[in-house]
Parts: sequence; C-alpha cells; structure tokens
Amino acid sequence: SSDVCSSDLLRAALGDFPGAIKLYQAARSPLQSLAIGNPAVTEYQEELVQLAMNRGAAHEDLQQLEEALEAWSEALAPLAELVRQHPDQTDYRRDRVLVRYAMGSIQLTLQKPDVGRENLQAARAELQQLIELPNSSPKLRKLLADIEAELEQGE
Repeated sequence: SSDVCSSDLLRAALGDFPGAIKLYQAARSPLQSLAIGNPAVTEYQEELVQLAMNRGAAHEDLQQLEEALEAWSEALAPLAELVRQHPDQTDYRRDRVLVRYAMGSIQLTLQKPDVGRENLQAARAELQQLIELPNSSPKLRKLLADIEAELEQGE
C-alpha cells in the first residue's frame, strides 16, 4: 500500500485530486479487508484512517462536500478503536479532533448546524484535554482557536 500512498500523495501534491481520489478508492477495499481481518495490526488501522482523511481532504479541495463528509466520517470508527487500544497515543486523539473539525465545518457549510456544532464541540472538548497534557504542541492552541472561530461563525 505504500506504493499507492506515495503515488497518491504525488498526485495530490501536483493538484491531480481526481486522480488521487481514484487511487484512494482502489486502495480502500483491499485495505479495509486487511484491517477487518487483522484488527490487532495497528498499522492497517492507521492506514485506513489516513486513507479516509486523505480522501476527505481531496474531495474538499474539489468542493465535493458530501463525498468529503462521507470520507472523513469513515475515519471515526477505526480512530475510536485505535484510541481505545492505545489511550496514551495522543496522535490518534489529535487525528480524531481533525476529523471532527473537518466534519463539523463541512456540516455547517451544508446547512446541517446541529450535527456540525456537535462535531465541533466534540473536537474542542478533546483538544482542550490534549492541550492540558505535558509536552503538548503549540500548534494545538492554534487549532483550538480555529475551532472556536468556526463555532462562533456557526451560531
């Protein structure tokens, strides 16, 4: 899957988002099979999450918001499992914040304010917990400010 990912990243970097999405779609089914068949293999779960997040971002870049929302939401279940299995691994929690932030922003744009605000509030709550941890990144405070601004706009 690293071959698909690297060519996919290259396509996205070159602005070929439709080409990148096709590669993501091609990788999705075999990767889901691997992840489901091998739930203890963390790397498969991680790849599934990254694939969904990358698809979501590519669809967003093409203004395909319903497809982006669907892709982002596919990252939530494997992320929840990764967080459950590895509670001390803050990267998984940070990714869950990013997914909920993306979903909430899209939902507000799509005139789905209730569920959009719910996702943004969940992102904010988890992010506030992450910021309290020792050695938290200063980038998290910027992300929190962005989420707060999105929540204010959604009111």
